Amino acid sequence: MLTNRGLTVEEVNNLLNPTKKMVESISHYNVEKGIDMYLNSIKNNELIATLVDVDADGYCSSSIVYQVTTDEFGYENIVYISNKYTGDWFKIPREIFDLLVESQKEKINIEELYQFITSESDKSYFDEIVKRLEFIGLLHNSYEFKINRSQIPKIVISLTNYCNLNCDYCCVDSSKESQSYLSLEEIKDMLNKIVKFNPKKIVISGGEPMSRVDFFDILKYLTSIYSGKIQLATNATYINESNVELLAKYIHAFDISLDGYDEESCSSIRGKNVFYKVMESIKLIQDLGCKNISVSMVMGKNNESQVDKFNRFCKSLNVRPIVRGFTRMGRGDINASKYLNNINDIFYSNYKDKRSLSSFNMTSTGITCRAGESQLFVNYDGNIYPCPLLQEEKYIICNMKNLEDKDIADILNCNYDVLEEVDKLRTVNYENCKNCKYALFCNNCLSIMDKMNLNESTFKHNCENMKQLFKLNENLLSTDGYHA
Repeated sequence: MLTNRGLTVEEVNNLLNPTKKMVESISHYNVEKGIDMYLNSIKNNELIATLVDVDADGYCSSSIVYQVTTDEFGYENIVYISNKYTGDWFKIPREIFDLLVESQKEKINIEELYQFITSESDKSYFDEIVKRLEFIGLLHNSYEFKINRSQIPKIVISLTNYCNLNCDYCCVDSSKESQSYLSLEEIKDMLNKIVKFNPKKIVISGGEPMSRVDFFDILKYLTSIYSGKIQLATNATYINESNVELLAKYIHAFDISLDGYDEESCSSIRGKNVFYKVMESIKLIQDLGCKNISVSMVMGKNNESQVDKFNRFCKSLNVRPIVRGFTRMGRGDINASKYLNNINDIFYSNYKDKRSLSSFNMTSTGITCRAGESQLFVNYDGNIYPCPLLQEEKYIICNMKNLEDKDIADILNCNYDVLEEVDKLRTVNYENCKNCKYALFCNNCLSIMDKMNLNESTFKHNCENMKQLFKLNENLLSTDGYHA
């Protein structure tokens, strides 16, 4: 259209992509007003439509604004602020972020910051920023504020690495050959220390925890010193009529592994007739009024087509379905080819299916995994780790036998060396990730990041996988991640 009006291609390009010098030479009122409106829309996270000046009179506000906003508000000048404990987040211009950071360094309070803002419209915008910061819990009336911790909300305890089943994906490599390391008295001593962390919930796991002959002795002792919720992670094959009443008395919630919706789908992973035994166990539990039951499966390329049937099956049982994506850990590393599409994959994902996002918590909230802060894992040998999936030697906090009251206080206050190693796994801290627009939202499971760092090719391959997952949900970053 412009060339039809007599302009050359070069002149058209100059109009649509003006230089800074051209922008500075134009002072038309409508252009200036258009720029102000455009910038305010960006600040308010509003959608913007731009029009081309078909009159070709040189006052093309849309083309001028394009250059101005690219210089001032390009992606590199937007900062995402998040509460690392809740995942709430929102976007602000870098200049505002820099102002907030500088105020923290110089110990300047919010009220004093207003003297540095001259425009009334900017003050109004800053008011909104302050409200959002307060809403997501990032403002406090003290410069030296530090969260006062009095508990670790969740502690997972592995009583044994023995298991009567032999699932080929087992991330802790449990087997019939494995032996329990801690005696009953050692377990009791361990529990006495664990309750000092004041956990809201204790998860008993394994291996198969009910395989221990002293399982109910352990359970009874725990309930005598602890009044919080106890969850049992089990394959449910040891549950029977003679013990189910004790379980119903002491256990608040059951997490049962099944990996199928009928005998055929279940037996291919867990063995023959396991499905029927688990169905009997679930009925025994439910007959006693227990409603907090979840049933899980591990998803890979071999059984992804069964997920919908599994979910419908769980609904028919009135239990909560949990679908966990396969990750190559423990025995799963040996059998990865059965579950994964590529030898370099760390986890299973289907780039055409949005369910793969939720499998690894890559959602519109920021990363909230606080391994070592909101949870601890105590292994069957007494070693304490930040998480059940971070069990390498460098992540050992200490052994329960050596845990003193001072150590408990240090862990509660996040004052221990292993936590620094854990923080290195966060994408917002990792050198190759921190400038990526997905960094705040990617890899909530830090154990995956740990495995990705094995070598450069593994990292690049899985990084690209995750980016493809995010592209499934294009509007992930379009709206601030909190609800006022």
